[in-house]
Amino acid sequence: MNRYSLLIPAMLVFALTQAAAVVAGDDPFVGTWMLNVDKSSKAANSPKSDIFKSEAIENGLKIVRDAVNADGTKVHTEQVVVFDGKDHPYEVFPPATSATCSLIGDSNYACLLKRDGQEMLKIYDVVSGDGRTQALIFASRQARDFVVAYVYEKQ
Repeated sequence: MNRYSLLIPAMLVFALTQAAAVVAGDDPFVGTWMLNVDKSSKAANSPKSDIFKSEAIENGLKIVRDAVNADGTKVHTEQVVVFDGKDHPYEVFPPATSATCSLIGDSNYACLLKRDGQEMLKIYDVVSGDGRTQALIFASRQARDFVVAYVYEKQ
């Protein structure tokens, strides 16, 4: 056995590990995000606090959220967002039964929430160019004037 027989597999493992780290590091949505209440829209049902962690998965995100609703109720949710433009079951926002999500660019995506096939809410997620701020914009399909934006800061 020559000295290169162990070196080449070790180099290959290192290269693949580094490539995976670069891919995960390039995803602007990945990380822990905390709601900035002062910079966010004020609506009757706006959360008092909200923090979520996004992890990259194949063709999407896994999001784990802990929030305190306007009435003081603590809420823990876990969801998977798949960027394939197809309907997927959705349980995070109870009136909605499905969500269709698609990437719009490198740092933004949109989800259309539906109930029984009817469009009810669009969510736009946009990360700033410096990667420190994320805005979630909710636009209702029933009430055309209902638009709420929540601003999150990367922790």
